[in-house]
Amino acid sequence: MKENIKLGLILLIITSIAGLTLGLANNATAESIAQNSKINKEDLKVILPGADTIKDSPKEPSGIVKQILEAYSGSELVGYVLKVTPKGFHGDIDMMVAINKEGKQTGIKVIAQSETPGVGSKIEQPIFQDKFKDKAIDKPLKVVKTSAAQPNEVEGISGATISSNAVATGANEAIKFYKTNIKGEAAEEDNKTINLKALKIDGDKLGEAEALKNDTVIAVNKVMKGDKVSGYVITAKGKGAYSDLTVATAIDIDKKVVTGIQVLDHNETPGIGDVVIEEDFTSRFSNKSAEDKVSVEAISGSTLSSKGVMEAVNKALEYFKSNLKG
Repeated sequence: MKENIKLGLILLIITSIAGLTLGLANNATAESIAQNSKINKEDLKVILPGADTIKDSPKEPSGIVKQILEAYSGSELVGYVLKVTPKGFHGDIDMMVAINKEGKQTGIKVIAQSETPGVGSKIEQPIFQDKFKDKAIDKPLKVVKTSAAQPNEVEGISGATISSNAVATGANEAIKFYKTNIKGEAAEEDNKTINLKALKIDGDKLGEAEALKNDTVIAVNKVMKGDKVSGYVITAKGKGAYSDLTVATAIDIDKKVVTGIQVLDHNETPGIGDVVIEEDFTSRFSNKSAEDKVSVEAISGSTLSSKGVMEAVNKALEYFKSNLKG
């Protein structure tokens, strides 16, 4: 009987010790996770020089911005650190973006990633992250394949275009959030609304949508200059790398030329296929004859995306020639 009691006490002690150990381990893990959701002091000094403490901001996060932290030097607010989670090649990348109170991005820190070892994983290396130091926030950051020639350019990692661009996307989204939600600047116009200025067409306003004569395009709008029709904006779809792109094509009816195009919607790869929305590519369509099939030089590495845009533009031109050309 005594032996049973003794054995029971021993088991009770062992169980209690195990439970205590597990509890301490869980608490340590929870504390580690909590700290990882922020940033340690050493890293803080690197990405936001002068800051020594951080605390949660009352600002509400949105989109890929998951956390907003206020950074202080003593009691003085010196900037913000934003946690963002852009989508990389193999999953989300957790990173911190620091912006000082003067409105300059002072640095970034990748805190978790699952990119390809030895390739995309290089986004964690200081030699890459240092390229994001002291960047102005007036223009979006852009990853390039060669040495940066412009202040807003960052040289990407060879063989890791998607991972490099994901980091730039994270930085740009943090900057956008900072400008809109912290500085209170007006939100930038999205690219999903037809913009006559971007389309470079001579007109005052966009008219009501016209009745379609066939289903090869998805919308036709007159462009009005006073009470006169100066052109048309014809919206059509083309097949991109992953799904359809939606493209608006503006046509001057007097000159019978394409004045400009605007990619309104797409699901192309960030930093690769999505460069079709940039003026460097869209400007290639300007002043092309509206009476001929259009072909422009595709973007290197983005052939399918480029062809998708051309397909949409040519659908618009075919509709114009068949139904609207005077």
